[in-house]
Amino acid sequence: MAIAGLKSYNLDLCEHCIYGRQRRISFVRGGHDRKKNVLELVHSYVFGPVNIKSLGEAPYFVTFIDDASRKVWACPMKNKSEVFGTFQKFHVAVERETKKLLKCLRIDNGGEYCSNAFKEYCNKFGIKHEKIVPSTPQ
Repeated sequence: MAIAGLKSYNLDLCEHCIYGRQRRISFVRGGHDRKKNVLELVHSYVFGPVNIKSLGEAPYFVTFIDDASRKVWACPMKNKSEVFGTFQKFHVAVERETKKLLKCLRIDNGGEYCSNAFKEYCNKFGIKHEKIVPSTPQ
């Protein structure tokens, strides 16, 4: 599609622009075997602030995704500091709902998951706390 009145113009190749447009290469499939049992592995991620807030005016969300069933829980939060309390509520509710124990929580190594209280809570309930490299959703 051409823009009216715009003439063709040749630009020099910019090495920085080329490197800036590189995309990540996907990881090879098969590196992660999906778990067979519910709550054997739960992935969690915090995102926000978002421009369109929830009905309760919460600009942040934390998600919990069960690896076996791929069921997603999305919990709104007013502050990132609410992650620990939100996780505790999720943990109790999901174990009562499924009658199974949460075995492993995989997170992106964000600071909101790295408090001593969070670590102690996971240790108390025997939840393995796995950390992956930040910003690698592959």
